[in-house]
Amino acid sequence: MDPEATWHELIEAIIAKDQTQSKHWAEILANWLRNGGFAPRVSLYDLPADWQRNLCLRICNSILNAPENCWRVSDEQPT
Repeated sequence: MDPEATWHELIEAIIAKDQTQSKHWAEILANWLRNGGFAPRVSLYDLPADWQRNLCLRICNSILNAPENCWRVSDEQPT
């Protein structure tokens, strides 16, 4: 398991608003972390390992528990 590669796949799925893939990668990464695996670097800042781990788990849990309307693709262009 490569948590860095998994993190990048997760971010790409979020950007694409792909609920299925986002939840897939979030579940894999959350399980990895819960089983003692090291966290990917989730911040551009040099945070301590426990902060990286906590942030990553929170993000994964947020994705896994996100309501359906978070995944809708809007036709509106950002301003």
